[in-house]
Amino acid sequence: MSSVELVDGLDGLKSFLALHYAQLKSSGIPEIYWATLHSKLTDSNFDAGDSFSIAEINDDITLMNSTFNRWKVMVTRPGGYISH
Repeated sequence: MSSVELVDGLDGLKSFLALHYAQLKSSGIPEIYWATLHSKLTDSNFDAGDSFSIAEINDDITLMNSTFNRWKVMVTRPGGYISH
């Protein structure tokens, strides 16, 4: 039995949502991305590193003037992104 064929005979996206709905909502992931997330996890398509990376900030001045933590998401995709 695959991990997406679990809840009461449901399979695919319905089962994924039945199992992970609370996590998706509490994490603030917009619903428009849920099907894509399911597809990427099901197909083991872990391609996020092609588009962005997470880096630790070691600059003391930046850290002192920031209310954020030590980590920053950086776009690594050639040409960047265009917002839709």
